[in-house]
Amino acid sequence: MNPTQSSTDSEHPWQGFQFINQLDRSLKAVASLHAQDSSNEPIQLKVGIYYHNEFVGSLSFFLHKYDDQEAMSLAKNIGSSEFIVDAIDQYLAGDVVE
Repeated sequence: MNPTQSSTDSEHPWQGFQFINQLDRSLKAVASLHAQDSSNEPIQLKVGIYYHNEFVGSLSFFLHKYDDQEAMSLAKNIGSSEFIVDAIDQYLAGDVVE
């Protein structure tokens, strides 16, 4: 385990991975998953948004009732989640306040 990993994070198969999702020709979402301090707390999905390869912002979501495999599948396939794609669209349109 490296010094920046917590013992909770090291127990998950997705620890340390970033999943690059090409949403359209100029829009990418880079997803990462993060364990919380307690095993009772949901996994956090962080999504970095890149437009024309420039970072424009990020969003995060708590994945309630997702197991490790479901969370990893979502992180690998952001475009398949209408909810997350809509949130990204709203963010890009300026409708989301950080």
